[in-house]
Amino acid sequence: MTTKSQRQQRNKGQEVVHEESILTEAKLTPQPDSPALPAEWENLRAALMAELTNTLSTLISSALEKALAPISASLSSIRQLADSQNQRLTDLESALSSYSDRIVSMEESLSQLQTENKRLIDKVDDLENRSRRSNMRIIGLPEGVEGSDARGFVADLLPKILGQECVPTPPVLDRAHRIGRSDDARSKSRAMIVRFHYFQDKEKVLRRSRELADQLTFQGRKISFFSDFSTHIIQKRAGFKQVKSRLYERGLKFGVQYPARLWVLLDNKRHFFDKPQEAQGFKVAEQVGFSVNASPESQYSLT
Repeated sequence: MTTKSQRQQRNKGQEVVHEESILTEAKLTPQPDSPALPAEWENLRAALMAELTNTLSTLISSALEKALAPISASLSSIRQLADSQNQRLTDLESALSSYSDRIVSMEESLSQLQTENKRLIDKVDDLENRSRRSNMRIIGLPEGVEGSDARGFVADLLPKILGQECVPTPPVLDRAHRIGRSDDARSKSRAMIVRFHYFQDKEKVLRRSRELADQLTFQGRKISFFSDFSTHIIQKRAGFKQVKSRLYERGLKFGVQYPARLWVLLDNKRHFFDKPQEAQGFKVAEQVGFSVNASPESQYSLT
């Protein structure tokens, strides 16, 4: 038989085993993290989160708008300025295109006008020189020697200085007079211009004057005869003055054709030059003594 104390010990052991088994089951069974909230609380939490989100979003948007307002205004001003500049550039491009077309048209018109103007100038100059074909200039006559009848004086003078074989009778002259203001006579005598009634008489007088050249004198003064040309032709012919002086010094035969074309006779052949620069670079044979420069390139040159 068991004693009472043994039964008590056995009961305590069973209670201990039972408690350990309960603890073991509790460890093996998963426990929830937190107890589930009631539905009312869950709805309240969701409403609070939504309201908080909206409030924060509003505050942030307001702060950003306030902070970016100056920048936005500046960007807007820059955008307006850029649009204005773009419009002005567009207008300028359009205007420049129009002006460019007008300039091209004006240049074409100007070119045509220049061509036409040159043609008209040449035509007027030609007409002027044709009207002067019967005119002749006399250089070197003392001032006042003609008296009050210049035409009669020249008509009587020509047979005396040119000879009866050239001018057997006094030529018919339409008029004769001095050129320039009388005040100029203080320094030198003025040229006299003579208009012949017959062109052939003028040509005979000029040919004879070229033959006599330095022998033509009046009262101990040398006189010269020249054709009368327009100012434009005179200026063009004056460009050959230096070249003609060199040709004269070297004894070469030369002349100037109308309107302003120099010719030089060399080896029985005429060489023609329309510009003084062409004549200055002209080279001739060594035997005529043109070797005025030492370099091979410029030897025998007129320059």
